[in-house]
Amino acid sequence: MVVEIVQGGIEVVFWVGSSSTFLIGLVFGARRGGRMGCGVQRQDLAMCSPWLMIFSVFLSLGLGASALGEDSFSKLLEPVKPLVGGSVEQRKDADVGRNRVVPKESAGASDVARRARELLGLVKPDGKTAPTGEKAKPASASPSTEGRADGPMVLTTDLLEIAIAKDLGVRMGVREGEVRVKVIKEWMPLNIPSSAHFVEAFNLQGGGLTSMMAFYIRVISGGLVMGEWPIQARVELFQDVWVAQQRMERGQVVEDDAVESKRIDVLKERAVPLPNSFKLTGYELSMPVAAGKVLTRRDIIEKELVKKGQMVDVLVSQGSLSLRMKAMALEGGAAGITVKLRNLDSRKEFFGEVVAEGQVSVKLF
Repeated sequence: MVVEIVQGGIEVVFWVGSSSTFLIGLVFGARRGGRMGCGVQRQDLAMCSPWLMIFSVFLSLGLGASALGEDSFSKLLEPVKPLVGGSVEQRKDADVGRNRVVPKESAGASDVARRARELLGLVKPDGKTAPTGEKAKPASASPSTEGRADGPMVLTTDLLEIAIAKDLGVRMGVREGEVRVKVIKEWMPLNIPSSAHFVEAFNLQGGGLTSMMAFYIRVISGGLVMGEWPIQARVELFQDVWVAQQRMERGQVVEDDAVESKRIDVLKERAVPLPNSFKLTGYELSMPVAAGKVLTRRDIIEKELVKKGQMVDVLVSQGSLSLRMKAMALEGGAAGITVKLRNLDSRKEFFGEVVAEGQVSVKLF
């Protein structure tokens, strides 16, 4: 083994020496004579001499390395292992038939060197060697919010409708329910560079959602605007609302067992339905309601704790003094409403605030 290494080293020295000697001879020959026999000008050779020297050195090293066996060449390169931050691996290049040295990432490698190799695309951030022609991906790359790996994709009609519905819900301030969109005109699938995309709706007509809408959209993918298109769509807004389970008469207090929650498209209703988050306690019907009818704000009123013509208890207070008396309500009202009253003895009229069922408070200052 030692003999082979020495023999190979001698060949390397031979090739370097012979090439250098040849180059030096050319340079000195050109300096001594104005023109060489081959027709090369002295100034031209002086200009090219540095490049010829570099070419000769690399050619000598390559030919010298080719003369060694694989084992001998590996042993010869053992001293340069610490310089590349790890072990030195000899590989055979199939297309040119030459040996090449490939540095491998090791635990003791410098962070600066490793980061430099990542930026150059020589290795991936996970430490693996990047394939030829493939650029190492940044370490910050992460899947999109929808769970899809970031990359090119096709924006189909279904994905477009979902994106439009999401944008309309935000723009129109929809806090409850689900917005659904159905594009009327056929949408041609669009190739976009990134799954991290969104759609902006603009030129919206009116101040809210309607069952039929016409507007423009802007598709943005990977931070790039892909284009703008006119859109006509059917829009639905599904919310959970109160529906009467039985017929109820005017003035009837709305009980929990008389209504049920049902999910419907509220854009088809003429009046705004009452969402099931609305508390019906303290309300009564302002008109008769049939079974199956969707309750609206016009169907209910706050329950009157004091009714017109009713005898009520009046609490008159001034500071720490208080007085109770009877009076007739000339108006009806719910809690917190000021109603007109009449004194039964003096027949004088005055005002008081409804505080409870059949009770009114009067404060003197």
